[in-house]
Amino acid sequence: MSSTLTQFSVLMVEDNKADIVQFQDMMIGAVFDGEYPQVTVGICHTLNEAKIAIRKGRFDLILLDVNLPDAEHLEGLKFLIEEFPDMPIVLHTGVCSAKLASEAIAMGAQDCIPKGLLDKDNFIRLLVHAKMRQDGLRRLHSLSNRSI
Repeated sequence: MSSTLTQFSVLMVEDNKADIVQFQDMMIGAVFDGEYPQVTVGICHTLNEAKIAIRKGRFDLILLDVNLPDAEHLEGLKFLIEEFPDMPIVLHTGVCSAKLASEAIAMGAQDCIPKGLLDKDNFIRLLVHAKMRQDGLRRLHSLSNRSI
């Protein structure tokens, strides 16, 4: 998979320390040989922390847990899409039913994946593709607004 991205910054919004460690280990263990961009990870434990971090920092994508101390089910996704409509968001949850995934994607999420399902290469590929899809949608929207 070739990508024009050389660096990639993910904000993980997750309150479970074991899931955070597993994700960080996966990113550290990934081989960055030109096939994938170098990934940096920011961590927030609540939706409120994420809001502050996004406003302060520069992230390419949000990896969002569905259940947080200050947001349940799709509340966090709804909030982030309203506040940061151009930011690609991938839901990362313990149980990603077809119904939940459909609802999330209909709301604007790029994807919904169950925790622990993907190996590191496929996980990075999924994140990069989510960012690239969001960029493509942004360009398409910009072009359609110019022609009006």
